[in-house]
Amino acid sequence: MYYKYLLTILVGILLFSSCKGSKDEIDYIDVLYHNTIFGSKQSPEMRENLKASIPDFTSPYSERGIFPVKITDSDVLKQIQAELVTLTPQDKYLYPDVRIMMDVHYKDGSVKHVDFCGVLSDAIFVDGKRQAYNNRLAYIVKNNVGLYGWIKDDATFKLMPEIKDTTIVKEPLIEGYWYREYLMHKVILDD
Repeated sequence: MYYKYLLTILVGILLFSSCKGSKDEIDYIDVLYHNTIFGSKQSPEMRENLKASIPDFTSPYSERGIFPVKITDSDVLKQIQAELVTLTPQDKYLYPDVRIMMDVHYKDGSVKHVDFCGVLSDAIFVDGKRQAYNNRLAYIVKNNVGLYGWIKDDATFKLMPEIKDTTIVKEPLIEGYWYREYLMHKVILDD
């Protein structure tokens, strides 16, 4: 009789703990990204200072901004997680001039901070620590937030390491929500 109660309690604990999710399962990702390519500034853009700045798109050349995106697609989250676990710390020093800021929220409640830095947004930092380059991760993130829609006609686009990398399979370019909003306003301005 005692064993039945003990077994019931153990099974209950196991079921409860498995429902919380594991550290490796991403729930969602909050992203802020600059929608343009620009040279390094004298003072780097620090994670703490990056805030959403959405232009109104009502005048010509008003498209520059910092846009929020939430990634919730389970297939994309799995692709990102698969690449995050392959990252390796790198000793090479580079200041974190943040161009894309991600807060990766796991199902267990923990959060990992992943930043893409530098002019081409290809230098990766995880929780403030520099990582080796990962072109596949850069492509997945930049494409799924809609960055490429903004810069695909820019000469710098073709210089991006992940675009030049022929070893990764590239999904079609995604024109994200904010780029579509810009295009809608641009059509109105052009008329």
